This record gives sequence, structure tokens and C-alpha cells, in this order.
Amino acid sequence: MKYHNTKINDGNQRPPERRTFTNSGERSYDSNTLKNEAPRSVSSCSSCTPSEGLSELLLALQDELGQMSFEHQDLLKQIQETKNTNVREDLERELDSLVKRMERKGDQICKLKKHQNNVEKLRQKARKLKRQAASVKKRAKDLDGMNELPVIPRGTEFSAKTTSALGQKGKESLQLLKNAQKLQMTLKKDDIVWDQ
Repeated sequence: MKYHNTKINDGNQRPPERRTFTNSGERSYDSNTLKNEAPRSVSSCSSCTPSEGLSELLLALQDELGQMSFEHQDLLKQIQETKNTNVREDLERELDSLVKRMERKGDQICKLKKHQNNVEKLRQKARKLKRQAASVKKRAKDLDGMNELPVIPRGTEFSAKTTSALGQKGKESLQLLKNAQKLQMTLKKDDIVWDQ
């Protein structure tokens, strides 16, 4: 579609008009038609999660591609109906340009879907690690309570082997907790939202 600005006598500019071609020549649509056809903008909300923002962006891109598809059909129809060679050539150039834009938009959609899948996998992994970290924290707390030597009544034996086994388990749990926290901090740097 061709866009151009026209000047009014007082020097102010009118909004651009969209022009389409027919067999008999040109016809124009006013700027109100353009407002209805403008692609939706992605609203910026600070309370959206990353996956909601990606979903909204994906919908906007798909909507734009749908609009381009309608334009493509309209151009094809105009090319078939026109008898003027110059107009037909203009329309064909415009169609080629539109096809290239549609291909780029399709690539953007594919990349965004791939990114959205990666983000979802990372979020699932983060939730799993958070659950594991909470479990390890609880176990470590329980083991800390066990590490305090209980009062042993006379006549009862408490072997050194038992205390070393408890100490080893506590060290393993502590190491697992540290690893989970380290991974959690790494994921926070990558803008993953942690559920509270």
C-alpha cells in the first residue's frame, strides 16, 4: 500500500492516506480506516510475569501477521483485476515487499516461541530446585537439632560411628543446600521470577 502526506493551505499536514488501486485508477481511504487497521501495541505492565509478557507479545506478532495476510490477499486481488501495466508493476513490487515482511514476522514468531519454551523450562527447573532447597533446609535444620549431643543415661552406649554418620549426612545436606542456593542466584540473574 502506498502512503503519502498532503499539505493543507495553512501549512499543517493531514494524516497519511492509504491508497489502493483498481482497474480505473486510484481510490483512497481516510486516516480513520488506518486507525482501525493499526496493529495492537503490547501494553507494558510492571506486574506481568515474563511468561505473560511473552504471551502478549506473541499474540501481538501473530495479529500483525494476520493483518499482513489480509493485505496480501487484497494485493493479489488488485493485481488480478488491474489492466494498467504500470499499476500492476507497482502492486507486484509492493506484494514482494509485503512477502518479505511476512517472512521476517514469521521468523520473529518462531524465535519468540522457542524463547518462550526455554523460559518455561527454566521456570520449571527453578521451581523444582526451590522445592529441593526447602526440603534440604528442613533436613539440615532437623539434623542440626540432632547434632547436639543428647544426654545419654548411664549404661547406654552411643558409638562414635553413629555420631560420624549423622555428621556426614549433615555435611551432605548442607552442601546440597549451598548448591541449590548457588543455582537459584544464577537463575535470578537471568530474570526468572521466583514464586513466593
